[in-house]
Amino acid sequence: MQIKKGLGWMACYDEDKGIYTARTSWRGDASYYEIDAEIFNRLDTPEMENEDPDDLIKTGRILYSKSDSPIGPATETVYDDNFAELCSWAEIRRCNDQN
Repeated sequence: MQIKKGLGWMACYDEDKGIYTARTSWRGDASYYEIDAEIFNRLDTPEMENEDPDDLIKTGRILYSKSDSPIGPATETVYDDNFAELCSWAEIRRCNDQN
């Protein structure tokens, strides 16, 4: 697996599955996306200096998102039931996980 990281984001290319995925996160909120090779290759390059990586990642297909509000219960939205398999590199904790 190839991993790229930055402030508030992480992206992965899984060679075995041939899939690119990424996470954006901020203060307990996290969203996971399927991205393409072009997006993955642009992340963390000098050309991205004046661009927000989150905006680029968010052009991908959203798989799962979790919002962890300090004033209410955590909520989640599943866009693709296979999100955990697609993002096997990620440690995704579902809202109903007790551990």
